[in-house]
Amino acid sequence: MTQDNAGLKARFIAARGYWDAGSEALLALDAAFFAHAVRLAEAPVASGALSPRLCALMRLAFDASVTHLDEAAVQQDVTHALQLGATPEEVLEVCHLTAVLGIHSCSVGVPMLAQELQALGRQGEMGPAQNDTRREDLKQDFMRQRGYWSPLWDDLLRNSPDFFEAYTAYSSHPWSAGVLEPKVKEFVYIAIDAATHHLFEPGLRIHIRNALGHGASAAEIMTLLQLLSVEGLRSSALGARVLRASQPSRE
Repeated sequence: MTQDNAGLKARFIAARGYWDAGSEALLALDAAFFAHAVRLAEAPVASGALSPRLCALMRLAFDASVTHLDEAAVQQDVTHALQLGATPEEVLEVCHLTAVLGIHSCSVGVPMLAQELQALGRQGEMGPAQNDTRREDLKQDFMRQRGYWSPLWDDLLRNSPDFFEAYTAYSSHPWSAGVLEPKVKEFVYIAIDAATHHLFEPGLRIHIRNALGHGASAAEIMTLLQLLSVEGLRSSALGARVLRASQPSRE
């Protein structure tokens, strides 16, 4: 490895917290592109708006998301986060917060179901048009524990109060028993909604607003979005690894 390549490797590890076969292959096959990738990876970390520990925790949310579930990357992220001073409780809490992503099957699908039923004149199948006492109590409980309400929840609450009650308890556990400050919890939600393998615009807007309300700065959120954008580098790293493995050995 040349001195220049060794320097690029060291900078990449400093920015990303790991070195793997994909990184090695990309550097070997296209050092010029890799140099640009290193600059891109360094920029969000160098801004200082988010600590290295938080950057590692946000990458963990990206990789542990149900829309991604990259086990090898999660192992890298957990190791890196712990090395940077994250506690086991913080690591597990990020995973708990990330686990809410499954509810988007309901928050996207249930309003569509309600609209299609209404178009057929069958809206009564979705439950009462106005909240009864129990449903209103559940709505208030969600707002108390989670700090917001969205119309995305209205039809789910109307149709399935038992499920909604269970989801409220499930999603609120990190808020009642967790150790991360509220704006960081919202950063996790931003990370999973803004991830390129999900891009859930309604939730992203809600959680950006919530994070700002909890004291987050524009610079922090901008850095988080840039950090997520860097994950596109993995396309090149994966392709380079497979390509390198498929070429005849020159030994």
